[in-house]
Amino acid sequence: MSAASVAPSAPQKTNYDVVIIGGAMMGSSTAWFLASNPDFDGSVLVVERDLTFQKSSTMHSNSCMRQQYSTRLNIQISQFAADYVKNFRSFMGGDTRVPVLSIQNFGYLYLADQPAFAQVLRDNQKLQKAQGAGTRILTPNEIRAEYPFYNLDDILLGSINTLDEGYWDSGTVFEWWRRSAREKGVEYVGNEVVGITCPSGGARVQSVTLATGQVVAAGVVVNDNLVLIDYVGRLRERGFAAAEAVIESGVNRFRPILLTTVTTFIGLMPIMAERATSAQFLKPA
Repeated sequence: MSAASVAPSAPQKTNYDVVIIGGAMMGSSTAWFLASNPDFDGSVLVVERDLTFQKSSTMHSNSCMRQQYSTRLNIQISQFAADYVKNFRSFMGGDTRVPVLSIQNFGYLYLADQPAFAQVLRDNQKLQKAQGAGTRILTPNEIRAEYPFYNLDDILLGSINTLDEGYWDSGTVFEWWRRSAREKGVEYVGNEVVGITCPSGGARVQSVTLATGQVVAAGVVVNDNLVLIDYVGRLRERGFAAAEAVIESGVNRFRPILLTTVTTFIGLMPIMAERATSAQFLKPA
């Protein structure tokens, strides 16, 4: 039986320490890590509007990991991910129901056709190797010997890592995060957050409103758009004209929006500072 058919739409309680909006990979990861932390004894509610997850990014991900980055932090994050996947059952408490996973180490091959980019790959490989990554620099002849189907006429060198770099089974990780989180007391509901309420001038969330009408008291919820749009809607209900409501909301919600924007920016800094080719498509546009 699918989760969509058994999860209720209404939460069991009217207040939670943590409300997570979105229950796919990121939401379920947050829920599982919170529930598994011995220092956390709070209540967690996950609100997901589509518990089939069929249109979520999680279900459309290629689920690949790489270590060919140009900063130590990003390399170490990837190495933790590799260790986590390879020791997934252990991280899940040794539960024998959890399958043993591995990484399909096909690696990523980056090819340089310009001297400047070739030097970037050399410099990155030195840093990656110092962190324990298995990145190798290959000459055109070495590439041809391992991958004879490439046309290497204009290639100066290549960079590849076939150690803990490749495809992994994110679907299984997601399913077990979600299942284990629920077993640890995390509550999932099939619903949608349509409003967030903050005290006037405050930066902390007071409650969230669900599409079915329930108001749930909550801790901190980070979502700039809902913080602003919800306040605009409330001002419109009080008789403000549209332009006045937008201006007043911008003034009154400036502090919480600024705080959540700053925290989001800080969280993205490691990948934004990354210069490696492998990270360019991960950066926000």
